[in-house]
Amino acid sequence: MKIRRNVLHEADEGQNSVKIGRNVLDEADEGQNSVKIGRNVLHEASEGQNSVKIGRNVLDEANEGQNFVKVERNVLHKAHYVLDGS
Repeated sequence: MKIRRNVLHEADEGQNSVKIGRNVLDEADEGQNSVKIGRNVLHEASEGQNSVKIGRNVLDEANEGQNFVKVERNVLHKAHYVLDGS
């Protein structure tokens, strides 16, 4: 796990490899996750094996499955593969 300054990082409940830049909120939970993200990003990778590479100024949520997501800057991306029924 390598993190830079001005970062809040939580890596819980699994084998996680996380490399993130500054000004980032990252939560990698409940699975084997490899996450590399740029600055000014909110990223949540949960509940599965996820490989996510995203650029700056991006909100990305990759949940509940094996996901590979590559998105460019100034993008709102949500990948949900299981509906919660609400």
